[in-house]
Amino acid sequence: MVTLVKIPFLPSRHSGFTLLELLIAIAVFSLVSVMSYSGLKTVIDSNNHIQLKSDQYQQLDRLFLLMQQDFYQMIDRPVRDAFGDPQPALIANGGSAGFFLEFTRAGALNIANPQVPLLRRVAYLLDNGIVKRRSWQVLDRLQSSEFLDVELLDNVADMEVSFFYDDWKTQIQRQNVPSGQGLPKAIAISLVVEGIGSIRRVWAVTL
Repeated sequence: MVTLVKIPFLPSRHSGFTLLELLIAIAVFSLVSVMSYSGLKTVIDSNNHIQLKSDQYQQLDRLFLLMQQDFYQMIDRPVRDAFGDPQPALIANGGSAGFFLEFTRAGALNIANPQVPLLRRVAYLLDNGIVKRRSWQVLDRLQSSEFLDVELLDNVADMEVSFFYDDWKTQIQRQNVPSGQGLPKAIAISLVVEGIGSIRRVWAVTL
């Protein structure tokens, strides 16, 4: 005789999440995502700030190196401008018209006669927050004479120059260096650079 055993019905259990569990998981994921994004953004902003500072200091190094080379090679050689008017060997302008420093320098290689260096007319100017180095291939210029501008440093709020003769003299309001005094013994450049602050450098001109 076969005995039948009645097994009670057990409902199947399906694995999954309730709506509340899903909402909690989404909230936690959102919170972690926001925190991760904030941390990543902070790292990226810091890296961009460091890169900007690095670029600025590289520009400063290049500017100061060129100034050092130019000032060291400065000579007392007057020129004539594009209109034929005589100009002193060293001119310095400032004030509302903007910074401008123009002078004659030696040191360029003369291929035809290496013993006699070529002379160049060089200028530094501040144009819309950018320090530029301007150079001419000739000393006594014509109206058709061309020049080359090279941008060296940006984000410059202010730029000043002073000259040391027997004491320091600051040239402002388009006032030229007095004639008959020759070249200064030293030149000081003061800059105000956004993100860096005030910087001052001094170079010897005549030894």
